[in-house]
Amino acid sequence: MLEKSTQNSKENVNLEVVAWWEGLRVPYNIFMCILFTLILFSSEYIPTKSAWILFLISFVILNFCYTFSWIFELYLKYYGRLKNKGLLDFIRICMIIIGIAMGILFLLLFPKIIDIYIY
Repeated sequence: MLEKSTQNSKENVNLEVVAWWEGLRVPYNIFMCILFTLILFSSEYIPTKSAWILFLISFVILNFCYTFSWIFELYLKYYGRLKNKGLLDFIRICMIIIGIAMGILFLLLFPKIIDIYIY
């Protein structure tokens, strides 16, 4: 009986972590779309059909990387033996900041990537 309650507790923690991260996915994507639009239209680059395809591919890549945030947190909770909620919250904030910074860097380099591979 004790084993079953422990398993239910772990499942609840897993759902809580995934729900927290997935709750931020939409605002993250909206932020990245706005940022991409600002970068794209503030440059001299004229978007083509190929650019929009690469744009969609880049968002798939950014979301794939975003998914690793909650996978990494679950790893830390179970294998890293981190039980300190304050430290886990700090790690969450750091992962969000790093993810946004990497997304910004990727989107800033996006027009250059298009120039290299498309033209």
